[in-house]
Order: sequence, then structure tokens, then C-alpha cells
Amino acid sequence: MISVQFLVFGLPQSYLRLMPDRSKTDTKDSTLFTLFLALLLIGLLVGTLVHSLSGFLSSLFSQETLFQTYITISGWVIGVSIINSLFLSTLRAKEQSVLYITANLIKLTVTLSLNVLFITVFELGVMGILYAFLSGEFLLLLLLLPSQLKNVIFHFDRKLFNKAIRYGYPLIFSSLAHMLLNMGNNYILKLLVSYDQVGLYNLAYKVAGVLNVFIIQSFTLGFLPIAFKLYLQPGANRYFSKTMTYFTFALVWSGLALALFSGELVRFFSKNQDYWPAAEVVPILILSFVLAGVRAVSALGLYLSKETKYLARNTSIALAVSIALNFLVIPKWGVLGSAWATVLAFALLLTLTFRDAQRFYPIHYEYKKLALMGGVGLTLFTIVLFLPFTGYLSFLSKGVLLLLFPFLLYPFNFYEPIELLRIQQSWQKWRDPRRWKRNLKNK
Repeated sequence: MISVQFLVFGLPQSYLRLMPDRSKTDTKDSTLFTLFLALLLIGLLVGTLVHSLSGFLSSLFSQETLFQTYITISGWVIGVSIINSLFLSTLRAKEQSVLYITANLIKLTVTLSLNVLFITVFELGVMGILYAFLSGEFLLLLLLLPSQLKNVIFHFDRKLFNKAIRYGYPLIFSSLAHMLLNMGNNYILKLLVSYDQVGLYNLAYKVAGVLNVFIIQSFTLGFLPIAFKLYLQPGANRYFSKTMTYFTFALVWSGLALALFSGELVRFFSKNQDYWPAAEVVPILILSFVLAGVRAVSALGLYLSKETKYLARNTSIALAVSIALNFLVIPKWGVLGSAWATVLAFALLLTLTFRDAQRFYPIHYEYKKLALMGGVGLTLFTIVLFLPFTGYLSFLSKGVLLLLFPFLLYPFNFYEPIELLRIQQSWQKWRDPRRWKRNLKNK
């Protein structure tokens, strides 16, 4: 919810950065209680305020009594979500991934089940949907509250709270601007082109968005808590550098797979041939997601140095450029122009973020390897464009080129000796697990 993003003031993200060393248990618990109390008060205030104003707000609609109930329930959903956002961040900080996933799955299952029950059995309509969401949020709160507050020292640290606000508040605008940067094209397209073109763009975005959901978001969810713990430790700089290399490797290879088979994926998701031209847009959007993923890692220096205001500023600049470019190119080039405008906006965002992050916390990235991966990926995709094959031959040739990607990096000394050794050991383990265990015991 956008409202929750604003109302939490970035405090859940602040917890990830400001949680002190684990050995300082009292300070850690004070941090959690300080932010919990602040968000609890905000959540109660939001729920109470929306409830108080529900009568006035509902008077703007025809069914006043019904909308008053809708607004009241929505207010309390937001209030509870505000508190849950902090507890979910603490699970990330403590690397309790199993509990994080389990709690979210339980909430999702209960919410969906109650939706079906309230709508199909009790025929509550929209009211049933809101009750289901409220029940899911309350259940999540009850699941997480005991474990989170078990060892808390009830002390409100005002200085720490001020630090958390200064760190987290710019992230509100950064998150909002980033959301609009990803989705704002839809609104501009609706103004300037037909709805068929909008549908075509949305289909291309969903296919390319697989890269964002399964690679970028999954990675960033777990990376920041680990990075904050390693900050200022020996070898941290090399770790961050290798992380960028490995992540980019996964990003480019996965993006190449989606780009090569974009036609097949589009035809799988849509049987309507009018939407098959979306396959031309998918590779362009994938390029924008690759740039967005690299930018997410390159922003690490700003998170570590607590200079989050630059994240908000840079994302806002990229958003403004994206809007201007979209209005400029859509009338002439349609969805293709919009896709390329997104690429340019994310390229600008990466450039600005990298410049500022390196100023505050320089990381020695492996630039040659990063450029090599990008070059090989683009070359393989270009080769496919000129292949004369169709049908099964086309599918097979794309698969071969995709598998060649990691091998084409080898002649350029991409892999270090230790990395080659680890790859060899992994291959042996997969090929003959028993022999691998015997060799390990002999060593």
C-alpha cells in the first residue's frame, strides 16, 4: 500500500541499518522497542483518525453508511500493516527467513480463504474482502508479536528515534518515485495511445517482470541485512564487489533467457495474436530491469553511509526524465518508445546512484567482468535476431546459445582459480555424490 509506505516514515528500513551489534543485547532491544512504540502510536492514530473522519468521507459517496464502514475497516487495515512492517523487517535483520516466509504464507492463505468464505458463502462483497484483509493483518501481528517482544527492554531512546527518522524518511520518496518509474508509463500510455497498445505493453511488462520478482526482489530482500553486518569488517569491500559480479551474472543470464524466448512466452500467456507484438518490447524492458538490478546493488554505499537523501533525489530526477521522455516519444514510437524511455531513465538512475555511492563508500567493482557479461549477453541476443530458423530449430538454437553464455566468459579469464575449483567440486558432487563424500573424508 502506498499509504503504508508514507506512514511508516521509513522506520522499518531504518531498523535494518541501525540495529547495533548483536552482542549489545540491551541496545538492540531498545532499538526495537523505540521503533515499535513509534509505529504503534502511528498505527493507532491512523486507525482512530480514519474512524473519526469516516462519516465525513462517506458523505461524499451515494451509499453513505456502506462507505463509512469500508473506510473505517481500511483505516484499521493500514494501522495494523504499519506495525507488521517493522516486525517483518526485524525478521530480515535477524535472517529468520523460514519464519518470514512461513508467516507471510499463513497470512496469504488465511486472507485468500476468508475472501472465498465471505464472498461466496456469506455474500458480503467488498465488505468481505476488507474483513479478510483485516483478519490476515491481525493474524500476522499475533504470530509475530510474542517472538519480537520477548526480550525487549521497555525504554524509548529519543536520540535513536531521531536517527531512524533522518535515515528512513528519504526512503519514502525514493520508494514512491521508484514505483512510479516502473508503473508511470501505463498512465501516460493511456493518455496518448489506444487501450490495445496499453494492453500490449502490460503483457510485455509482466513477462519481463519475472526478472524483477524472482531475481532482483528476492536478492535485495536478503542482501541488505547481511551487508549491514559486514560493514567495516575486514574483507567487506571484496565481498561487496564479488556480490555485484555474481548477482550481475545471474541477472544477465536470466534476462538473456527471457529475452531469447520472449516470443514463446508471450504466445503462452496470450492466445490473442493481436498481442504477440509484445515480444518486441520484452527484451527492451528486460534491459531496464538489468540496469535497475545493478543500480540496487550499487546503491549499497548510500545505505551504509546513511546518505539516503541521495536515493530520493536521484530517483526523483530519473522519474522526471522518464515522464518527459514518455511524452516526447510515445506519440511517434508508441510502446517501443516508452520502453526505451524506461531504459534511459534507469541508465541515468544507475549513473547518478553509482557516482554518489562511490563518493561515500568506494567499492572496487570488477568493471571488466561486468562489461564482459553485458557484451556477451547482447552479442548472443543479436545473433538470434539473424538466425534463419523457425519452429523447433529456432527453439533449439536459442537453447544452445543460452547454455553457451557461461562458457564464452572463460577465454576472457572471467573465472578465478578458486571459482573454477568450486565449480569442479560442485560438478563432481552432483555427478557422483558417494565418490565426492569419500574424497572429502580422505582429505
